[in-house]
Order: sequence, then structure tokens, then C-alpha cells
Amino acid sequence: METVVHLFQVASQCHQNGDLNRAETIYHQILEIQPENADAYHLLGLVSYQRSHFTDAIRFICQATAIDPLESTYLYSLGSTYSVVKKFEDAIRCYKKVLGTHPDSAEACFRIGSIREMQGQIDEAIVHYQQAFQINPRFVDAYIQVGRLLRVKGELKRAVEVYAAAVTVNPNSVEAYSGLGLALAEQDKLEEATEMYKRAISISPDCAEAHNNLGFILQRQNRWEEAIRHYNNALSADPNYAEAYNNLGNVQQERKRFKGAIESYSRAVALKPNYGEAYSNLGAALQGNGDFSGAAEAHRCALKVSPDQPKLHFNYGVFCQDRGEIEAAIQAYKSAIDLNCDFADAHKNLGMLLLLKGDFLNGWTEYEWRWRCDDFGNFWRKRNFPQPLLSNPDVQDKSILIWAEQGVGDQIMFISILDDVDYCTNKVIVECEERLVPLFHRSFSDFSFIAAKTSPDRRLFDQRIDYQIPIGNLGKWFRVTENDFCGSKPCLVSCPEKTMSFKKKYKALAEDKLLVGISWRSSRIGPKRAMLKSTDLRQWISLLSEKNCCFINLQYGNVRKEIDQFTAETNIRIYDDEEVDSLQSLDDFAAQIASLDLIISTSNTAVHVAGALGKPVWNLLSYVPDWRWMIGRQDSPWYPTMKLFRQQQINDWDGVFQQVTISLKEFLSG
Repeated sequence: METVVHLFQVASQCHQNGDLNRAETIYHQILEIQPENADAYHLLGLVSYQRSHFTDAIRFICQATAIDPLESTYLYSLGSTYSVVKKFEDAIRCYKKVLGTHPDSAEACFRIGSIREMQGQIDEAIVHYQQAFQINPRFVDAYIQVGRLLRVKGELKRAVEVYAAAVTVNPNSVEAYSGLGLALAEQDKLEEATEMYKRAISISPDCAEAHNNLGFILQRQNRWEEAIRHYNNALSADPNYAEAYNNLGNVQQERKRFKGAIESYSRAVALKPNYGEAYSNLGAALQGNGDFSGAAEAHRCALKVSPDQPKLHFNYGVFCQDRGEIEAAIQAYKSAIDLNCDFADAHKNLGMLLLLKGDFLNGWTEYEWRWRCDDFGNFWRKRNFPQPLLSNPDVQDKSILIWAEQGVGDQIMFISILDDVDYCTNKVIVECEERLVPLFHRSFSDFSFIAAKTSPDRRLFDQRIDYQIPIGNLGKWFRVTENDFCGSKPCLVSCPEKTMSFKKKYKALAEDKLLVGISWRSSRIGPKRAMLKSTDLRQWISLLSEKNCCFINLQYGNVRKEIDQFTAETNIRIYDDEEVDSLQSLDDFAAQIASLDLIISTSNTAVHVAGALGKPVWNLLSYVPDWRWMIGRQDSPWYPTMKLFRQQQINDWDGVFQQVTISLKEFLSG
């Protein structure tokens, strides 16, 4: 017996030192002396496990359990090995045997929970993790796993409660504070989340993950410099932390520091060559820096290493769309949807591109996903009225609440559909932008118009109203083919007295010159789109030099200083009528436009008002225009009096103004 004890001591030392061959030889020697030595079989199983020889490991440990069926150490080892080879039910049987003799084994409950989680049985996993900390109230890891799974399920309030219990049990648990911070952040409680991560860092100042996550929370609060500092702290703690480089790149990109972003993303993919998200972000940064071929290659790398990530297909679609590669963008969005059928942004973007191509039948269906998109719903107010959503246009003798959505231009464009709704029912209430109420009421006197407020008018919650619908959803019934559009009939009517007053004033000012209203900028949309759709007054010089025209400012907002500076530099006059403030009165703005002979503008509210009034209007479009202007045509089915002037290359406004200047001369002579 002393010989066996000595052999075990030598074998154990070899095993601990990593000399598995020597340890294995001695364990076999022991079995030659004592063929029923369960410990030797168990340890041989562990040697096989360490060598990843799992079949041998199971065979040896099973021999140990055959000799001593109730030894929990053997059962735990056997359960772990079964788990590795994905024999999950066999593993669970091992842990249940442990519970049979040790019903107070929190570890066995925890391990069963871990297996149920691997099987995708999340609720079952939560139950067993909870049993673990109910048996052992100080089992912090069990609390953390429950909190994590509740967060994954979206049960954030419960997740916060469990994580809070974990930090009470162990106030020094960095992982518990980090989990609590993440759950709070997902509830948009960013200040509280920030405090939790700061506590985690105070416990472990060199915890790279905590610094990285805190940086992400600070970034969401636009606290850029603090976020950068914590990302750098994460990288100081772990120079190979690819995710921290990716997040650092995101901050730099948001701040338009494209070269720094490119460097950060490049480091991320160098450290982690299969990092699809970082490749995709690198593509966006290269695009921002003007390297379009490099951007395309980065997006292709992203899809090569991570073909199953729908977000990366979506990002590639956005890149292609920005470049005017419409068919490639459509295919990318479809690929994203194939991978995630509920990908709202991909559906919305696909819908807009189908509408851009004139595929109204399919485009409207996809476009309805817009209200499920976070960025869309945050930028434009979605109304939550109690009436059921209108699902069929055949609603004779039923009342409908139509809420005019998005910006002023969109509301004006969609309002022409009301004439078609009138054929279905004459009981229509429309909630719209307050500044549009007088203009819409004059133009559609048979309908009721109520101003949209942050808190909707209480009359709109009347349960006697049968249905409600956002106005853009009407397109799928009433704008399916070009034959469905408004034809030659203007849908808006300006105030005749105001219009006559403006016309008289401007005629006196113009001295028989052509009255031309101009607007050169778009705003109240995303900054990227606004930049692409907007021009600088200096780009208008050739056009505004036409001596036979009197140019009237239609640009909304206070642009007097901009106009005065332009006039001082060029000696070209643009009349700015202080009587009109479109931000206050769109009825005055409509009358002003109605008094003019021609309107020339980039794509903004002015072109919608002019088109809806039936005025000649020239719309200057970026290379990839808004979906409503479609592609490859010079006219618009929405506004028959509109002429479209398109960029032939990205950012080529010079070419557009050459076209417009020639057309203006022809207009004057014809």
C-alpha cells in the first residue's frame, strides 16, 4: 500500500508539471497493483481529457464510476466530458446523480443550467441557475448568469434586480457591476450605467473590458473625449483588444476623423482577421475619406469572413446605394432580410429603392417597415392612436383618422391621395403639421384638419372614429401605377388675396422681369442627406447672373446675412421678403410661391409647395435622389409641372447648373 501511495505522489507531481506521459505510465502501474483503484481510472480519464482524447476519457471515468458510483468528483468529471462532446443528456444524468446524494449541491444545479443554455433552453437554464443561488445565496456566478439571460430575453427590469442582488452578495464583483451597467444601458439609463462601470473600474483599474464598455456608454452620451480615454485605457490594459480598436474607430468616424478611424479599424482586423464588423466599419471610414475602391474591398472582406451577419449585408447595401449602384444595393438588402426576416431597416431601405425604380406594388409593402426602425421612429413622431389600423380601403360610411407623417414636404406630397380616399368615404379627419392646417383646409374643404401637437388633440382619441392610418400607408392602394397619380390637377390652393398682394409687389419690383423663386439648401433631415442635397449660393452665380430675371429668396430660415454677403461678393441681388417666414406661416409661403413665374430649388419644401400648387418648378437633384423622384426621368408623377435636373456624377452640381442655365435661357426665349 505504501508503494501505491508513493506512486500516486510521483504521478500527481508529474501531472501537475504537465508531464502527462509519465503520469499516465504511473497510473497504469497503480492499476496493475490495484485493478479496482477508482482514483487511478479517474486520473487517467483526466489525462485523456487534457489531450482532447474524449472517448478514452469517458471510458476511463466510467470505469471509475462503476467502482464508486456515488463519488461526486467522478460524476462532475464525467459530466464535463460529456458536455464537451455534446452528449448533453448524459451529462445531465451525471449531475442529477450528484443531486441524488447531495441535494444541496449548488454546483450541480449550475452545471445543469449551463447545459440547458447550450441547448437553447433559456427558461430551463434560468430555473437551474436560480436553484443554484437559492441553495447557496453567495453563489455570485449563478446570479450573473441569470442576469445575463434575462437581459438577452429583454427582461431588463428583472435583470437589473438580479445583478443588483449579485453586487450586494459580492461588492467586489467586477463582472456583476459590468452586467448591471449593461442592463441599465439597454434601458437607456446611461448615467446609472456609467456609474456601475466606474465602480467596476475602481475595483479592477486594469480591466480592459470594463473600460471598453464604459467607453461605449459614454459614446452613446456624445461624451467623445471621455469615451476615447477609456478605449485607450482598455488598449493599455490589453494591446490586443480588437473590439476596443473597433469602438475607438467608431468614435473617430462619428467625429469625421476618418484617417484615425481607418487606422483603428485596420488594427482591429489585423488582430482579429475574421472580424467582419470591423471590416464593414473600415469600409464606411474609407468611403468617408474618399477611397471608394478601398471601401468596396473592405465591405467584400466583411462579407467573406462573416457571410451570416445581416448587418454587414445591410452596410454593404448602404455603400452601394450611396454610390448609385441600385441593383447591387437591392440584392444586399435582400440578403440581409434572408438572414433576418425582421430586419426593419433593410426592409425600409429596400422599399425606398423599389419605389425609386418605380416598383410601387412591392415598394409600398416594404416601405411600411419604416415605423419599426429606431432611427426613423426617433426622427419622425409615430402616433399611437387607439383606433384599429385601416387594412382595407373599402370603408364606405366608416370614419378614418389619417395622420400626416414625416416632414412638411412629405405631408404635402402625400396629401394629394386624399382625393382618392374621398371616393371611399367622406368621413375623414387629418392630423397634420400646424402650419399646414390653413392651406390644407382651403384646398380640401370637405375634410377636417387638426394640428399635430406633441400631445395629440384629445378629439383624435375618440373611439367613434372607426380607423386610423399614417398617410404614407395609403400609397399601397392608391398609387400602385403611374395612372393612379394626380394628373394635371393641382392639389393645393393658395390664398387668392395674399397671392395677388405678393404678385403686385413683386411685379413692381421686377420691372417686367421673370419672377423666379430660389432655394438652395435642405435641412431638418439627417446631416449626411442634407449635405448631399444642399448647394452653396456661389454655385448659383451663372444662373443668378441672368439679367432678365428677378430672383426671390424662398430659402427657409434666417439667411439674410448669407444673402448680403453673396451680394457684396458678386453684386447679384436676391430679394428677401421680410413679410414671409415659412417657419411661421406656410400659408404665406404658399401664396408667395403662387405669385411667381418659376421656382428653382434643391429638393426641399419649396419644390413640394410649388408642385402641389401647379407652378412651374425645377428640382435640382443629387446623384442618388430621394425615392420619390425616381431614376432616369425628367418629370415626376407626383407633380406634373415639375422638371427634374439630375447630377450625372456624385457631387457634380456644376453640371446641374449648366443644364439649368441653358434651360432658363430657353424658358425666357420661349
